[in-house]
Amino acid sequence: MKLSDIVSCLKEAGYSELTELQKKSVIELSKGNRSAIIIAPTGSGKTEAAVFPIMIKIISRGSKHI
Repeated sequence: MKLSDIVSCLKEAGYSELTELQKKSVIELSKGNRSAIIIAPTGSGKTEAAVFPIMIKIISRGSKHI
């Protein structure tokens, strides 16, 4: 999935733009890597960076429910 597709999925979920940390994390985790260590300051978007790949899979499958 291309970054533009990922951004479209996240906009559909209500997010307007990604932080640099989130972009890098989403790209890596969307490649199929099963794990990652994300180290960044408080308020940088780490939680979203970890959850976005899950949201992207759900949205791209057209699922209405988790």
